[in-house]
Amino acid sequence: KNEDLDKIFNPFFTTKKSGSGIGLSISKEIIEKHKGKIEANTDNNTVFKIKLPIYKDDSNNEKDTNS
Repeated sequence: KNEDLDKIFNPFFTTKKSGSGIGLSISKEIIEKHKGKIEANTDNNTVFKIKLPIYKDDSNNEKDTNS
């Protein structure tokens, strides 16, 4: 629901009878620790968009200086 959108990442917030409300808050915390972002949109259905940075690993591109 649109009225719940600003609360869905709060710990222990749930709209389910059997939910604990910690899933989205934990997910957000993990994503943010990896310098990412999570967004929610509730036009017709709830859609989550997760953005994570891409890091280039240059360790395989090292030149062999012994040849």
